[in-house]
Amino acid sequence: MGCCSGIIRVLLFIFNFVFWLVGLALLGIGIWLIVDPVSKGIQSVLSFYGIAVYIIIAAGAITTVVGFLGCCGACKESKCLLIMFSIFLGIIFAVEVAAGIVAIVQRGSLTSLVTESFADILTKSAYLENAPIAVQAGVEAMQTGLQCCGLTATADWNFPAYAKGCSCSGTIAPGLPPTVPVSNVTTALAPTAAPTTAPATTTSGVMGTTVSTTTTTTTTVSTTTMDPDVCVGQYWQPCVVKLKPFLEDNFLLVGVAALVFSVVQIIGICFSCIVIKNANDVTPV
Repeated sequence: MGCCSGIIRVLLFIFNFVFWLVGLALLGIGIWLIVDPVSKGIQSVLSFYGIAVYIIIAAGAITTVVGFLGCCGACKESKCLLIMFSIFLGIIFAVEVAAGIVAIVQRGSLTSLVTESFADILTKSAYLENAPIAVQAGVEAMQTGLQCCGLTATADWNFPAYAKGCSCSGTIAPGLPPTVPVSNVTTALAPTAAPTTAPATTTSGVMGTTVSTTTTTTTTVSTTTMDPDVCVGQYWQPCVVKLKPFLEDNFLLVGVAALVFSVVQIIGICFSCIVIKNANDVTPV
């Protein structure tokens, strides 16, 4: 039993060390989201996104502390530290399960939340040029990062051609002004009119006979198709279109990761309980 207890204690230490690293990673990701220009831009127009970022930072800090307690408790076989670790781990487990379920279930309502937030901004200022400087800077950073223009439409800017992030590298498609949103214009010939006939007269052959022939000509015009992933001149998709998959994918990732990590935490709690049961050090540390 002593050998098995020692192995479990080592496994518990490894688990807590990884748990501590995960906490540091969450803390680093949260800080990066605070300073990243695109993320800052999204936070300036979506308050709930900023709240989520600070929750990630708090979760990282708490996870780091709990992982440290677990490492110390496993090394010293301290019942006090291991009990504290188990209690905190159980609380984190419950919160993670709840957060994971909410993130997965509620990700479908993100579009309405984004639309409401954008509508509130546009209600207060008819055009984005009239919005506060911080909001304008945030929208422009978001446009640059997500390759979009405007919140719900390019017309959210009174002059989208002058808005930072709306324009992209490339040339304007022939015949289209700079303000017309086009991207990856592909020419495809398609018949749009019935064949037309035109008589033609030729002289040939026998005894100078004049023969009338008819030439059939098919009239075609070029049409254009737009590829939203490639821009020529100006981005035409509003940011609400780009934000929807961006937020839904990330919320799904967070939800699944939280549920998977919570299952792993059950193993950590079990290991901790075994070590507590077999610990010889009863002195609180």
